[in-house]
Amino acid sequence: QNVTLSFTDPNYAISVTALLFFILPLGFTLFFGRTFCAGACPLGAIQDVLIMKPISLPKWLNKTLGLIPYLYLSLAVLFAATGTDFIICRYDPFVGIFRMDAKFHMVVLGIAFLLMGMFVARPYCRFLCPYSVLLSWMSRFSKWHMTITPSKCIQCKLCANSCPFDAIDFPTNEKEVIKSGLGPKRFLTYALIIPLWLVLGVFVGAKSHTFLSKANPDVYLAELLISNPEIKNDKDNIDVQTFLSSGKTLDILVKEAEVIRSKFYIGSMIAGGFMGLVIGMTLLNTVVFRKRQDYEPHRGNCLSCARCMNYCPVEK
Repeated sequence: QNVTLSFTDPNYAISVTALLFFILPLGFTLFFGRTFCAGACPLGAIQDVLIMKPISLPKWLNKTLGLIPYLYLSLAVLFAATGTDFIICRYDPFVGIFRMDAKFHMVVLGIAFLLMGMFVARPYCRFLCPYSVLLSWMSRFSKWHMTITPSKCIQCKLCANSCPFDAIDFPTNEKEVIKSGLGPKRFLTYALIIPLWLVLGVFVGAKSHTFLSKANPDVYLAELLISNPEIKNDKDNIDVQTFLSSGKTLDILVKEAEVIRSKFYIGSMIAGGFMGLVIGMTLLNTVVFRKRQDYEPHRGNCLSCARCMNYCPVEK
């Protein structure tokens, strides 16, 4: 969010500390996989401690829930770029607990995630964390990503159900792939409709920009004063009274709100197009056949916790 705002607002300068916190985990991930998730992230650590009896989720459910971080990331970038809010900080379910200043509803949300994490391992990391999207992208290209076996896989299958995050890819059975109907025809069909998903996303984004822009304080206040002019006399409304005491006229506020809304119009279309592309590529990925002979960690989804390595009897 700070990085986005530093690009879009010339008056904002990001601190070196914040920039390093953003870049360093991505750099390490590019070389070693998601080691930040495994050994450095406090939000992941507090969830990891409470994993008791993790269950395996169906692939379709993992794929579907996996779209939420992309949506969250899109909205976070949109809101930061328009100077509206840092929603990741505001709605993080665990940061307030660490700081001991969380609001009641955020404490409830954080506890709910922790309770859920007893059975669905690290749900926030897998199905909500927007930073995990960037880490997943970097991890796919990691040079020295961890492997389950230090040598040749002997197909003992001991590691097959060892991952609580469903991040192990099994060896492919070509006969089953043929029976499932995954072939060039379905691949071409899904590939051809990606532009349609893109256009649909842009359309939905354009239609939703008015609603999304209301999250901006200036837009909200301008609409409030226009639709309810009598609210100027409400001495208990802090936002209105603060505006009136600032000396700014309603015309100036409306013009500023129009500029912000125009930014939301462009940003919402970009965010919508991005989500359409993500949905299209996710569907395409379900019909992509990748030949594997061994049990391998999925580089994008693997959190590099190394639990699976303990199940492997092969030694160097």
